[in-house]
Formats: sequence, C-alpha cells, structure tokens
Amino acid sequence: TSIATRSLKSLSVEELGRALAALGLGSLVSAFAEKGVTGILLSNCEEAADLMSEDFGVTSKVKARTLMEQIEEWRETGVSGL
Repeated sequence: TSIATRSLKSLSVEELGRALAALGLGSLVSAFAEKGVTGILLSNCEEAADLMSEDFGVTSKVKARTLMEQIEEWRETGVSGL
C-alpha cells in the first residue's frame, strides 16, 4: 500500500498530531490540539521563536528548533505516513 504524501498546509489538528507523535514530539500534541493548531498555521512559522508564542504553546527551545527544522522539511517534501 502506498502512503500518500500531503502538503503541510492541508493537515487537520488530528493529522498534525499523528505526524508529531510519529516524530517523537508527542508532548506537543495536546497543546496543539487545545489551541487548534493546524498544518496551515504551522506552515506560516518562519522561525523557532514563532512556535514559542501563545498561539502554539511550545515551551522548550530545543523542541521549537527541532519542530522548525521539521516544518522546513515538510514544506519541501510534504508529510507522509498519515
């Protein structure tokens, strides 16, 4: 079975949660779900500091940097494995 690759902007809150959990960033899933973070919101982030705003609720600089690197990769390649 081939797994479709989707654009980051198309992901729902639930799909984004699954993608984060698969990356070992499961600790962000509940915060993002609570704040209603979708793929389109993440795709608008330009730097790790954006993720540490009230809108996203990431409190760890390390996690923010890790997630920002992943966002950049997702922008280029899409998100697969959902």
